[in-house]
Amino acid sequence: MTLGKKAIVSITVTSLLLSAVLLLLSKQVIPVSSGRLEEQNIRQNAQRTVSMLEDEIARLESTLPDWSNRDDTYPFP
Repeated sequence: MTLGKKAIVSITVTSLLLSAVLLLLSKQVIPVSSGRLEEQNIRQNAQRTVSMLEDEIARLESTLPDWSNRDDTYPFP
C-alpha cells in the first residue's frame, strides 16, 4: 500500500470515527438541553399568565367598588 492510500484510509477512518462520536454526543446532549429550555419557557409563560391575571384582578378590585354603587338598571321599568 502506498503512502497516499494509507493517508486517505487514515483520514477516512478518522473522519468516520469523529462523525460517530459527534452523533452520539449530539443524541445525548441535545434532548437534555432542549427539554430544559422547553421547561424554562413553560415556566416563564405560566409566570406571565399569573402576573397578567393578578394585574387584571387588581384593576377590577379598584374599579368594581365604584361601579357597584351605581345600579342604573334597578329603577328601569
